[in-house]
Amino acid sequence: MKKRGNCFRPFEGRKPNDRHVRITEDMLKSEAWRKLKPTSIVLYLAIKMRYDGKNQDEIKFPYSEAEKLGLSTETVKRCFAELIEYKFIEVMSCGKFSRTTNIYKLSSKWHADK
Repeated sequence: MKKRGNCFRPFEGRKPNDRHVRITEDMLKSEAWRKLKPTSIVLYLAIKMRYDGKNQDEIKFPYSEAEKLGLSTETVKRCFAELIEYKFIEVMSCGKFSRTTNIYKLSSKWHADK
């Protein structure tokens, strides 16, 4: 029996256990997704990369990390607000007054509003 090599196609990455972000067809076709600005989508994908299968309710993503994506502070604020407004993420803990990082939760409520 012939051993299979890497089953990933070149556009998917080369390592078998490469990290990836799952975006379902249902999400891509949703009204909420279509309303997101491209910068908000980039931020959402970066936040979702932090999800490891266990930490859905406690994802830390400081503004400084978001700015490494090439987004200005004001753009980052607008993107977070948009992701919260369209219910892709929720704020679990606000670190504004304690000078700590906000903690976010990935939400599935985005499909509830049609």
